[in-house]
Amino acid sequence: ARTGLGRSTIYQRISEGLFPKAVNLGSRAVGWLSKDVETWLQRQITASRKREAEEKSQTTKRSRVKREKSAKLQPGKSRKPKAALVSR
Repeated sequence: ARTGLGRSTIYQRISEGLFPKAVNLGSRAVGWLSKDVETWLQRQITASRKREAEEKSQTTKRSRVKREKSAKLQPGKSRKPKAALVSR
């Protein structure tokens, strides 16, 4: 229950080499070494965070490009910030 994956998903991932192999405990029982499952979980967390960071980076890049294109399409708009007026 540590992974949140169903039995068929676990066995599918084992066959694909994406999950640790089971250890036979008896004629109809299997288990997993906790260190193997912990290592697998840590890898999943690391990969997930890396994907999230890449997606955020791509979203930020797309937003910047969109703003730049929008600024180019608007005639008469200066890209330089206007100087602030200071009253004396």
